Amino acid sequence: MDQAQHLSDSARFAIAGKAWQVRARVRQALLDLYAATETAAALDRQREIQAANVVLLQRQLAAGAVSSVDVTQARMTLDGIRMAIVDAERQRQDARAQLATAIGIPVSALEGVRLDFTSFTHAPADVPAAGAAREALLNRADVLSALADYDASQSALQLEVAKQYPDLHLGPGYQMDQGSQKWTMLLPVTLPVFNRNRGAIERADAHRAVAAAEMTAVQARALGAVDRALAAYRISADKLAVANQLLDAARSLEARAQAQLTAGEISRLDLGLVQVERAARELARIQAIVEQQQAAGNLEDAMQRPVDLPIDPLARNPQ
Repeated sequence: MDQAQHLSDSARFAIAGKAWQVRARVRQALLDLYAATETAAALDRQREIQAANVVLLQRQLAAGAVSSVDVTQARMTLDGIRMAIVDAERQRQDARAQLATAIGIPVSALEGVRLDFTSFTHAPADVPAAGAAREALLNRADVLSALADYDASQSALQLEVAKQYPDLHLGPGYQMDQGSQKWTMLLPVTLPVFNRNRGAIERADAHRAVAAAEMTAVQARALGAVDRALAAYRISADKLAVANQLLDAARSLEARAQAQLTAGEISRLDLGLVQVERAARELARIQAIVEQQQAAGNLEDAMQRPVDLPIDPLARNPQ
């Protein structure tokens, strides 16, 4: 009965793993849709600025103040922005289709639906490395399924031992090592020399050793995924911080240029060039936000737990 229960638990955790994969696909589709929508909006603002600059350059060309090369370059830049807008719109439509597929509905069902992207506009909190590793070991479906399989093999071994020695008991099959943040398998079993069920017991013990090896491999993959996700997550946070600083500097420069235009110190075209740079940095910030959210999603997948929930590396009874 214990063995059957553990095998049932293993199957249940496998189902939970599939459910998490669905959740991950929905989040990724939403993130792609958010990225395409924000990028298209930022590009459209940049297009308006560049179109105004082209008009100003054409007037200066007519007055002989600039060369035709300057106008041509400005037009080529405007054409490039227009192409980027078309590409962003294509990506937006693809993301909508991916979202509908992940949810399991036709794309038409999303028409008129307002999607909330608020969660992508807030930077997730930092995640402690020890806490992330512990969450992965306590929440990942593949780890829990492997533990259940090991429990099943332990129960099978206990059954074979009990057939010959009903008074012999085996201790717990594994325990959490608080120091190394790993599950430790407790394999050794000592049998009396007069064991008359040695063959079945040795087979069950071998099966348990295989289950322990599989558990160790699954655990190593989980912890490796957490380490990689954490590194990328922190790098993306640093990149976003730099993007915010550059955008703040561009906005300050635009404000000064606006004041200079009012004072008659610069031309409207000079201000337009500054605004184009500010718009470019807005795009860079959007990309940095998307990269951070992508890294946060990868970290969530590594732990199979949302990063916006409190994570206490010292918690002994996490929910």
